[in-house]
Formats: sequence, structure tokens, C-alpha cells
Amino acid sequence: MTPPEVSVVVPLHQGRAFIAQTLRSLLTQSAGDIEVLVIDDGSHDGGDALCAAADDPRVSLVRQPRQGVAAARNHGMHLARGAFIAFCDQDDVWHPRKLERQLAALARDPDAGLCCTGYRFWHAGADGLHGDPALLLADDAQARLDPALSGWVYHQMLLESCVLTSSALIRRELAAALGDWDTGLEYGEDWDYWLRASRLTRFAFLAAPMVAYRQSARQGSRQPRNENWSERVLQRAIARWGMSGPDGRRPDPQAFRRRRAIDWQGHGAQHLQAGNRSVALRALWRAVRLDPVNRGHWQLIARACLPAPTRKSSR
Repeated sequence: MTPPEVSVVVPLHQGRAFIAQTLRSLLTQSAGDIEVLVIDDGSHDGGDALCAAADDPRVSLVRQPRQGVAAARNHGMHLARGAFIAFCDQDDVWHPRKLERQLAALARDPDAGLCCTGYRFWHAGADGLHGDPALLLADDAQARLDPALSGWVYHQMLLESCVLTSSALIRRELAAALGDWDTGLEYGEDWDYWLRASRLTRFAFLAAPMVAYRQSARQGSRQPRNENWSERVLQRAIARWGMSGPDGRRPDPQAFRRRRAIDWQGHGAQHLQAGNRSVALRALWRAVRLDPVNRGHWQLIARACLPAPTRKSSR
């Protein structure tokens, strides 16, 4: 069989409520020479059956025991036949012309190994339902590049990942050079992967929001963890490559400290919400040491130091 132009890797775990809508957005792309590799990562909610029943030869369902999202992406990449590889999470939705715009951008810049796009947060309404994603997305007819996030962007990636994984399209050669996603990272495997990419290639960042990024309480980024994995990913990158990008640029030192402080604040806030006050305070004091003028750090510390509320007697 002739290989498709683009292979789209979709990890699936307990995604029955979302996967049909996601698949529709992939299969109705204006650049239609694609294959969609759905890697079912140990689901038991019937989402895999929806994919298996999809009446489209471009969709392949591959099952594996539960191993995590990084392992599922690796599995899909190893099976991919396309000259380009894209990623989409099970609950996100693409603009119909997303791949068309990205392929054109990479054709204009053969030295860029990766093209990503803007995105919009897709929140549920008061009824608990997510509305029409088309209302969030825009088609930039000029396929305008964001100059601040295009080119060599390692120095920017140390401040914040500009790549939403569901927006990324990479050349097959870059995927081979990068190797696998790190399955040893409990969280932050996406930032690690795109940091590694920023050392090897220039990025092309299309400013238009072409992905609706669904928000829900089940998201991994909202779950408290014992370790601050963002800090681990960041420090590992600096130990390996330092602070300067391949083009010699470095992040602003104050901005870098504020970025680390926000990471520690977020880590502390999650643990405070979960009732883990000692863990929260340790994280929040780290945030204060990095950025003592941020009032948000102090406000959370004050909350963590308040006495725990007592329950009233039912008598």
C-alpha cells in the first residue's frame, strides 16, 4: 500500500465520551491523505469499540495493556507510515484546515522539522457540556507565523512549552532523531519531548488557533503528585544543554525565576486543595524564594497556615 502523507497518533484511555467527535475532526481534514492510529491503552469503557466500528479504512485500532500515554504515543509512532506524524489527544478537536495549513508552512520552510499551531481552551458550560468547538477556532488564510515562537526556540521553551501536543506536526526524520517519548516521566513527558525537539530543529508556529483543547477535572495536569515533575524536566534539560539555545539566545533571568516560581505555586496549590498542607507549604516556600514579590504565593501560604475547619456536631 502507498504510505499516507500524514500519520495521526491518538492515545485512547477511557475516552468513550469524546473519541467519536475527535475522530470526526481528523477524518474531515481538507488534507485528506492520512491514516489515524488509535492506540487503545487498556480502556474498559467501550471507547475502543467505537473506534473499531468506525466505517473508514483510514482508522486503525491497536490495543495494548495499560502503559500510559507516552507508551501509547511510542507504539503509534513505531507503526506510523506517513512522511509526517501528527498527534491528537482523545478529547481534542482540530480545525478542518489544520493539516493543510501546517503542511504548507513546512513546505515553505524545509529547515523546520516541526509545525504547531495556536489553540483555545475549551471549557464546559453551566450545563456541564462542551459547546461547538468551531466557535473557538479560526482559519488564518495567510497562515501567519508567530515570529516569537518560530525558529530556534529552546530559550522560549525553558520558560513555557509553546507546543500543545494536539497541535504538533513533525517530519518523520525528526521523529527518528528524537526517539521515544520518555515513559519514565509520570507527568511532563510532552514538555520533555518538545524541549528535545527544540535542540534539533527550528519550529514553525502558526498563530491561528486551530485546536480546541478540552478542559475537564480529569485532566492529568489537575492531579496532585508527590513530585514536581515540571521542575524535574526543566532541571534535567538545563543539566544536559545549559541555558543557551543552538542560536545562542538565553531566557531572561528574571522571567526564568518567575516561571519556576509559578510551577512551584501550582504544585503547592494542588496539594493545598487536596488537603496535603505540609507538601503544599514546602512547595509554596520554594515559590517565595524564587519570586518573593508575587502576592499569590503569600496568599496561598496564609491559607495553608489557617486552622483546618471543624465540622459542626449534628446534634
